[in-house]
Amino acid sequence: MATDPERLAFLRAIAAAPDDNTPRLAYADWLDEHSSSDADRARAEFLRIACKHSTKARITKDEQVWLAAHWQRMLPTVAALFVELGGKPDGIQWSGRNLKLWVASRKRSGRAVSMSLELEVWRGFVRRVVYHEGFDTAASAVAADEPLARHELFPELLPYPRPLAGGRFRVGVAPAECFGQVVWDRIVGHAAVSTTSRGEVKMFDAPEAGPLTRVELHRTALDAIARAMTAHARTLTGWPTDLPTLF
Repeated sequence: MATDPERLAFLRAIAAAPDDNTPRLAYADWLDEHSSSDADRARAEFLRIACKHSTKARITKDEQVWLAAHWQRMLPTVAALFVELGGKPDGIQWSGRNLKLWVASRKRSGRAVSMSLELEVWRGFVRRVVYHEGFDTAASAVAADEPLARHELFPELLPYPRPLAGGRFRVGVAPAECFGQVVWDRIVGHAAVSTTSRGEVKMFDAPEAGPLTRVELHRTALDAIARAMTAHARTLTGWPTDLPTLF
């Protein structure tokens, strides 16, 4: 599915015109004619509901009702992982356009895993997924269902920027183990996270030291990590890493 040239062409057209209903509705028609799964049919249904209204910031009641009943059809890989990890109905919460999924520590393949993430739904797709924990566990499932999503690390944003040396500011703190060593290897040490000095991006004591328990992040670092997380998630599922995101 990830290598279908027609499907990729539609996804690229949608990402290139995120506020335009035309490519979305064309994709819905194509899915009806070429659907290979119930997930495709569900996507076509949801795209038509999402395109009933003009571009808007808030999710509509029609979308909320459909998602409450059918999100597992549209996100079958994510739903299957949630069940596999022992997810419970009270581990699902809708907040506006965000679907929040969390599972306490469970055994999987002989090791303890946990998952806590938020999926932001926008105009027929998940456009952003924010991980509190469990990126290594859930990234491939999310990317399989939502190739246009941007994968991000959850930043514990400060109530106000905290000054650092040299007139710079820290804007976020997050657990490094959330994004893992593979993503860190993609950004090749703190010097590659951004072009700013070490005083602005306080990541690790040394590039070879590996992730610490907590890291202080400037916005440029958060963006670099998000790009690496998104590329890694797509690599796991066979989607092109240069596919644009909706966010």
